[in-house]
Amino acid sequence: MKYVSWTICLLGFLLYEGTCVKVKYDSDQVLKVTPQTPQQVQYLQELSVQWRLDLWKPDIMQDIYPGVEAHIRVQSVYVQKMKENLVQQHIPFKIMIEDVQKLIDRSSVSLQSTGPISLENYEYTIYHPMNEIYEWMDLIKDKYNDVVTTHLLGHTYEEKPIYYFKMGWPSKESKKVVFLDCGIHAREWIAVAYCQWFMKEILARQQSDRLIKKLLRQVDFYVIPVLNIDGYVYTWTTERLWRKNRSPQNNGTCFGVDLNRNFEARWCTVGADADCESYVFCGPSAASELETKGVVKLFEEVKSNMLMYLSVHNYGRYILLPYGYTTNQSANHNEMVSIKSHVYILTFYIQN
Repeated sequence: MKYVSWTICLLGFLLYEGTCVKVKYDSDQVLKVTPQTPQQVQYLQELSVQWRLDLWKPDIMQDIYPGVEAHIRVQSVYVQKMKENLVQQHIPFKIMIEDVQKLIDRSSVSLQSTGPISLENYEYTIYHPMNEIYEWMDLIKDKYNDVVTTHLLGHTYEEKPIYYFKMGWPSKESKKVVFLDCGIHAREWIAVAYCQWFMKEILARQQSDRLIKKLLRQVDFYVIPVLNIDGYVYTWTTERLWRKNRSPQNNGTCFGVDLNRNFEARWCTVGADADCESYVFCGPSAASELETKGVVKLFEEVKSNMLMYLSVHNYGRYILLPYGYTTNQSANHNEMVSIKSHVYILTFYIQN
């Protein structure tokens, strides 16, 4: 029996049990570090490169500034040395997470399959593996076929289909488009869960709520529930904190591209890394990845009607506006600042 279970685990079919997750984070810690001077910032940046530290806030070392806290996951082999170095450099720090693996283990108790899936019993307050999300997408498409259609965006390197929803009342007139992608970073499970919750809330009210009914008559929502499917599956089977996709790089010596840094917008300049081992590896070229190509193709098709593009992430509780590669403001910056406040209002409205 043990031999059979181990074989299943190697094949990656066992999605619900922790035994399939090979990478462990025992005694890894997350430190809140607040450099006070430019010299301390530089030291922290150099250490991040040297030890390949996992930055959670900010997610790139160029955004570390004096007086601003940084949240850093430190591998267990470096924890003690890291603390000693920070003390020597007089850089204030606190322990945010004592043991990363224990925290992951506590959250995994709700990650169990609960039997056949239906929209009536689908639980939106737990995380779901990809096979269940595929099933959920089929159920949504079938139940709400008057207002929802499903379309193929493309396929991943591992040949998994990437689907997106088009949600809105059919119209003979041209409609504005709101584009929403979730799960571009594999480990950000709450972003994937948010997309499902968002769809559920809108569709549950689309007949009874005047505002939502009007919204769906005027706007089409293009929603990608999981963009980085290969990476997302990998976080369930092998490495919970994996971030990138799973395409082989550098003749198969390393894997994965940060899809968020693979678009042709000042590609691989600020906030990205050309080293394929990096968490923020930009890829061998702009739009090199199948997932990126799919988004770009769809974007080009609808951009003349594009009202808003939202990429949902987690950690930090920010609404980030263009541009990430310069401090210069976009031409419609003030308009976006105004819209940002309405996003908070709309989220509150949907939650209540």
